[in-house]
Amino acid sequence: MTRLLVSAALIVFALPAAGQDFEECRIIPGGGSSSSVDYTQIGTAACAEFCAATDSCAGWTYTPHNFNPTGAPGECRWVTEVGSVEPPAETASANFCGQISG
Repeated sequence: MTRLLVSAALIVFALPAAGQDFEECRIIPGGGSSSSVDYTQIGTAACAEFCAATDSCAGWTYTPHNFNPTGAPGECRWVTEVGSVEPPAETASANFCGQISG
């Protein structure tokens, strides 16, 4: 019985980390902000972690599908200042974004 309870507790506490949801949106750079693109980050979580580990990153947008000539599976765009957060463009299949709280 104890093993069952421990197993159940581990599953309950592991689910939020494993199933992290990201908002469908895109970050628009603020005035005076610079933005950069990184094609080596694969996945929304990797883009979010990359931004959090980058000192000058204030927000990020990840597009899982793009038509980059290098064949990258996605595009991680990050900005030094967030101007606004908008719904994904109608032409984009999906954009996910987040901000670094500071």
